[in-house]
Amino acid sequence: YARKYGINYALKKDKSKDPPMYLVFFKGRDQDALNAAFREFSQKQIQKANKPSIHKRLATYRAMMPKKSKDKVKNRHQEQSR
Repeated sequence: YARKYGINYALKKDKSKDPPMYLVFFKGRDQDALNAAFREFSQKQIQKANKPSIHKRLATYRAMMPKKSKDKVKNRHQEQSR
């Protein structure tokens, strides 16, 4: 979102604390661009958090499906046609 709104950012590692803490500095052309970028980012994160996991949905569908037994006898006849 930073590139989309023309925002520059810099990371700085604060080694004085254990574990080290990272500081992020943002610089944009105006306050509205920063607000719009953060608003869009936070909205996307909320949507991701509310979205159900595909793995969980697949697990529920697998549990609902009846188990099929595989036929152990295979028909190996193949017709010859020319």
